[in-house]
Amino acid sequence: MKEILLANAHIQPLETRTLMSATPSLFTTAVLTDRAKLNADLRHFRQDLAAMHATFVRDLAKVKVHKLSDQIKTTVLPLIKQLKTDLAQLHAHLGGDHLKDATAVRADTVTVLKDIIQIKVDTKKNPGAVAADQTKLQTDRLTLQNDIIAAADARIADRQAALDKIFADDQAIVTALGNVTDYNPNDIPAASKLFADHAAGITKLQDDLTALAADRTQLLADLTAMQNT
Repeated sequence: MKEILLANAHIQPLETRTLMSATPSLFTTAVLTDRAKLNADLRHFRQDLAAMHATFVRDLAKVKVHKLSDQIKTTVLPLIKQLKTDLAQLHAHLGGDHLKDATAVRADTVTVLKDIIQIKVDTKKNPGAVAADQTKLQTDRLTLQNDIIAAADARIADRQAALDKIFADDQAIVTALGNVTDYNPNDIPAASKLFADHAAGITKLQDDLTALAADRTQLLADLTAMQNT
């Protein structure tokens, strides 16, 4: 369950490849598609987390807290409430993680665009400078591409950390439940639904992380391939 993608999430710097076509572009269609899918799946994880939290709140409201045993009230209920709080906080935290690539990637993009413009200008007015322009573009585009992967890794790692936090909360609840000896049979159905829905939510988040790992792999492959264009 855990560490679904961490083995693949380490930044793999793109190797320098032979550049380039006569009319270089910022990104290939494949890379644009990959980035769009990655961003969509990053948002989807957060949406699933939001849905998970909303369901948890609804299910918890149906648990007749006043009828719970004293043991559950004192040992288990506080942990369940902590999980609810953590779900909300994790969702809020992920709302701003898109800013992780705002500075470096945007600055790199501006640099690469300027390089491309310079090549077009020198092709017409100063052909002798084009080779040096292409070398600079190759270096700057490689920096951009590596920063894109680094930003993707950071955002995916945030989601892995969120899932790890939820797992830790879950384990604390399971441990506490294992020590309870005075269940109230009348409240078992509501509590059972709470945990069943929560487990389904966990599965969705795991699937989301698996999709993100695949997205990253494809993006890295297409960025590397772009070095030959």
